[in-house]
Amino acid sequence: MRIEKNIPVKQLCAQLSISQGAYSNIENGITDISISRIVQLSELLNVSYTELLPVEKVLNYYSSPNDQSTGIQNNNCSITNKDSEAYQTTITALKDEINYLREQNLILLKHK
Repeated sequence: MRIEKNIPVKQLCAQLSISQGAYSNIENGITDISISRIVQLSELLNVSYTELLPVEKVLNYYSSPNDQSTGIQNNNCSITNKDSEAYQTTITALKDEINYLREQNLILLKHK
């Protein structure tokens, strides 16, 4: 997304107050990114934070039977309760949007 918006790494790193190496690790999936950093990055890129969420990881966090209280898998991944709540909110919103779009699709199909 950064490349699509022609934002140099150096500029983005300065605005995020992180090194280019740290940003490169985030961008390449080597380092996990916190929800607060995702929100900050989304503001700098002028996109919704949901566009930056690592969907596969989010779904894995919430599909584990290992920890029913937080929904986090016990496989050495770490996520704070605040991040967990934000992810859950996003997942709920996305499910609602999917249901809405399905309903709209059915309406459109009926009017053909």
